[in-house]
Amino acid sequence: EAHKRTVVNKGGVAAVVAALRSHPSCREVQRVGCNVLHSLASGDEAYMQAVVDAGGMKFLSVHAAELRQQAELRADAAMEALLAEDKAEKEWSVHKKKSKAQKKQRAASTKVQPPQRTLPLSASSQGSSVPASTMPWVTSDNTDTVVVVATDEP
Repeated sequence: EAHKRTVVNKGGVAAVVAALRSHPSCREVQRVGCNVLHSLASGDEAYMQAVVDAGGMKFLSVHAAELRQQAELRADAAMEALLAEDKAEKEWSVHKKKSKAQKKQRAASTKVQPPQRTLPLSASSQGSSVPASTMPWVTSDNTDTVVVVATDEP
């Protein structure tokens, strides 16, 4: 508070407004000068009146409009980023679903070989079992029935 009083009492408000008028195209001078005026105008009523009397409100209103515009641009950019992210997530989800469906389709079209098992040979005189892998022309339908498959093999 004491610093604000010193700035106002020593003609600081007029100096800031003069700098703003002298450097209208310098963004940094405009930004810092408006921040100083805003800080002073937000305090005591006498400080606010000093900003008004020096012509500082014109700069504050322009600065406020620029800040609103910048905020709107940032909000628009943020919204575009969110929409792009949402679109990418949806596309990824569709890709994953398609990939999963293709994987299922490949699995369904691939013929799975039944496991090898020992089949009882009822024609055998001793009733012993022989591994089916030793007889490639014999397959099983997982019952007690033995099926002989005709092949070109001996």
